[in-house]
Amino acid sequence: MVGLAPGTRADSRAAQVEAVKKVYAGPRNPRTGEQIIAGYSPGSESPAGDEFEGGWKTYITGRTEPMRLDFWRYWVFNDAAWDWRTFDYDRNVAYADEKLAVVNASSPDLHAFQERGGKILVYSGWADPVGPRCDQLLRARPGGDGRETKDRIVHALVHGALVRWVEKGSAPDKIIATHLRNNVIDRTRPLCPYPKSAHWNGRGSSDDARSFTCAETPRRD
Repeated sequence: MVGLAPGTRADSRAAQVEAVKKVYAGPRNPRTGEQIIAGYSPGSESPAGDEFEGGWKTYITGRTEPMRLDFWRYWVFNDAAWDWRTFDYDRNVAYADEKLAVVNASSPDLHAFQERGGKILVYSGWADPVGPRCDQLLRARPGGDGRETKDRIVHALVHGALVRWVEKGSAPDKIIATHLRNNVIDRTRPLCPYPKSAHWNGRGSSDDARSFTCAETPRRD
């Protein structure tokens, strides 16, 4: 639902809504329509007053030029005067992928790692404005939904769980995350193996991990 502030034109607000939708959707190749990388998750905006205030303002809306611009100027084009306004989401992306393949981490294909017996515990912040969360990256590729990673990617970062998984073959069904305020735990929440996520039971405290279960959320493609 979108409300209009006094004096705001409806067509102006509609344009703002469309711009936000494009950020959520992520960039696509204008020629092929292929998704280049996933968009940002709702909540990554981090408005004024939020605990992580400055999300989109720091990386998108409050800037006079794009973040990480020197990567394109010096690494990709080797041109300090390169104008970012000339960026082509078809030709330039393909050129960067080829030239800097060694540092490109956009491929979701982890089959070779899995075949070697690899195990990964990944923490992916849904409100992180730096980049899309992990499952969105996996879904971004054509025809992919990331579900084949269920047994090898867990959204968490706990060394003990990784040790038990590697050494004893016991993958965690969930890991309890804690939030501290003044060095006192004021919130716990389960971190669930993808594609599951934490679902509140509608009754208990939303600050208590015991009020949540790990379950899959139906996709809305």
